[in-house]
Amino acid sequence: MLDEILAKVSDAETAALLSSYRLVILLLSPKQIEVIPSFLYEQNIPSINISLVMANSLAVLSAKRRENELFTLLKKRTLMNTSQSLWLNRLHILFEPSLNQEPIKLLKLLSKQTFMVVVWPGDYDDKALTYSLPGKPDYKYYPLSELKDVQVVYACDRSL
Repeated sequence: MLDEILAKVSDAETAALLSSYRLVILLLSPKQIEVIPSFLYEQNIPSINISLVMANSLAVLSAKRRENELFTLLKKRTLMNTSQSLWLNRLHILFEPSLNQEPIKLLKLLSKQTFMVVVWPGDYDDKALTYSLPGKPDYKYYPLSELKDVQVVYACDRSL
């Protein structure tokens, strides 16, 4: 099953070569999200747990500096990888309301520098990507019009 995901991502990466952004957003089931980090490690595919890495980097900064320096810190971490696509998972920290960020915009900007496969921590309904629930402070809604030049791969296996 995970090999099929890699094949779908590979096709999306090829399509992304013709786009403004080298960004693939991957939608998986909760069980797939749980096992993908170890699978990537076994396959020697570079990946970053964004929440873990950013929490450590941001913890020493004041609230204002966190907001202002998040993109720079992300860029520094992602540009270390130049040889192949970089997988990003566990993005929850990017939705933290106190950081005052638009995660899709951040990811688009980062993907101009390096090819990225993002394991989306929310939902997709053929109209939009969402994170959290309406009314919650961390809720985000990204209609398809904001996803131009971004490859969205639906690879959920509900049986897992």
